[in-house]
Amino acid sequence: MANLNTTEVHFQELIITGFQDIWDRESKLSLCSLFLLTYIITILGNLVFVILVKLNRRLHAPMYYFICNLALLDICIPSVTVPKIASYLLFENRSIKLEMCLTQMLFYIGLWIAESFSLTVMSYDRYQAICNPLMYPSVMSNNKSIKLSIICWIGGMTIALFPCYLFLRAPICGSNKVNHSFCDYFVLIQLACTNIASYSAAGFTASSFLVLPLVVILFSYSRIMLTLQKITSLEGRKKAFSTSASHLLVIAMFYLLPVFAFICNKTPGCSANTWLMAATMQNILPPMINPFIYSFRTKEIRECFIQLLRSLFGSKLPLA
Repeated sequence: MANLNTTEVHFQELIITGFQDIWDRESKLSLCSLFLLTYIITILGNLVFVILVKLNRRLHAPMYYFICNLALLDICIPSVTVPKIASYLLFENRSIKLEMCLTQMLFYIGLWIAESFSLTVMSYDRYQAICNPLMYPSVMSNNKSIKLSIICWIGGMTIALFPCYLFLRAPICGSNKVNHSFCDYFVLIQLACTNIASYSAAGFTASSFLVLPLVVILFSYSRIMLTLQKITSLEGRKKAFSTSASHLLVIAMFYLLPVFAFICNKTPGCSANTWLMAATMQNILPPMINPFIYSFRTKEIRECFIQLLRSLFGSKLPLA
């Protein structure tokens, strides 16, 4: 409790220093426009996807419910950080209340873990559909997919409470300047005036909830690839591989950008600006690109989207 009081006394507000001193006013406005443009595309792209699944009964299936859940997460993840980052770039006031900073950290971590769980559940769904097609209807249903999606959200937000608890227990008495564009645990814990090794180790333990799902995903897809080799029908193999390839592209985007940011942070030759941009873009680019990956790679989604456009703008548009 004493540690919590120390944090409250010394840090009613924090100062976000990311993108503050490295560019002039015009560059900051250009960067702000880029972030807002990608954010708008992200919201519209994922929202259209959710509406498409809702309106079209052809897409009322577990796989599309999981993709719809992913779209909802992709709307929420950048919404936690991008609007605030844009305000830092537009205005001189870079302060953020401690409570707001912790709330941002809670939702940022929680939603990312929830997405990693969702990608894992999706890989399990693809594993059952391709490796055990006869058992699939009894293993996976629409109701079960919705329940699993809810569990992903609850699990992610629950685990995210742990880093917030650690930060509140840390003796914070140094500078209140945060060298990042948003509130992230591994940056905030640097403000502690004690040995942060144990706090960092605990943070990496929480991060394992991003790594462990990847192990499950890789195992699932190794089994899927073995099964695909046994499919004699070229059309069946092509259809199964198409849906799996879309999911693998999304997984690659989700994991590789944070890995690049981490490597950049640990590489002496990598500039602070490059690391800051990579760490910021990791929660902007994947949510924006994911709906386009599924739309272009999945025939059923593409056809339903064309039908929606035809119903809105007339029948002159060709079918996919």
